[in-house]
Amino acid sequence: MENETGQGDGDRSLAPAVTRAVAVLDMLAANREESFGPSELGRRLGIAKSSVSNVCHALAQGGLLRQVDGEYCLGQRLVEYGEAYLAGVDLVQQFHAACLELAEDEEETLQLAVLDGSDVVYLARRGGGHPIRLVSEVGRHLPATCTAVGKAMLATLSERELAERLGADQELRGLTANSVRTRAELDRQLSEIRARGYAVDDEEAGEGIFCLASTVPTRSGTTAAVSVTLLKARHSREREQRLVELLRKLVGDLAGRLGSTGVRG
Repeated sequence: MENETGQGDGDRSLAPAVTRAVAVLDMLAANREESFGPSELGRRLGIAKSSVSNVCHALAQGGLLRQVDGEYCLGQRLVEYGEAYLAGVDLVQQFHAACLELAEDEEETLQLAVLDGSDVVYLARRGGGHPIRLVSEVGRHLPATCTAVGKAMLATLSERELAERLGADQELRGLTANSVRTRAELDRQLSEIRARGYAVDDEEAGEGIFCLASTVPTRSGTTAAVSVTLLKARHSREREQRLVELLRKLVGDLAGRLGSTGVRG
């Protein structure tokens, strides 16, 4: 027999009002294209109409429900809670979990980074079968314009955002003789990245190092990117295309774990 919590007598809730509220939200989420009045919700849930009315009124006051012509549907506040949850997902943990899904014999180094002003910050790395000495140690800041992960993330920004991050100076910081040095050259590269779908660092952050990168859509507002790095001596056009596919697979898996969809270049 059900009681006013919508549960059997053997499953009595310690907080009946909360249990009723969860039941109402679950019902509306399962029928997200419809709205229901208290009578219909009570009938479907086995809860007294008066209890449902009180619950719905309180949820609407808190923005969790929206009332339209005497019926209720989900409210905007739930979106904020969802975004807060997604923002709390451990990006580094999910990166390592996604890396485990790749072939165990993968030879190249994988890295995760985020933007911090005009720099990138490296958060995690999964070493490959070929040891590489990198300037991009975990926790280190590097100029975004010198790295594949940085340029991939910069390519997603508007002109206003780029100006805010890079400033008015047309001369850019460099790390090697191959680093991009001017805003004009950077803008040209960013256009290529948007068209190609991934960024390239050809000995721009470190001599003898070649890197490919793509952004990870997170829905939480964090701008992140992952990269695959190899020795320049190992680079070939054929290997690059294979690594681009690896990168896309990693981005897709990681985006799914972070509650997002789609791949951005």
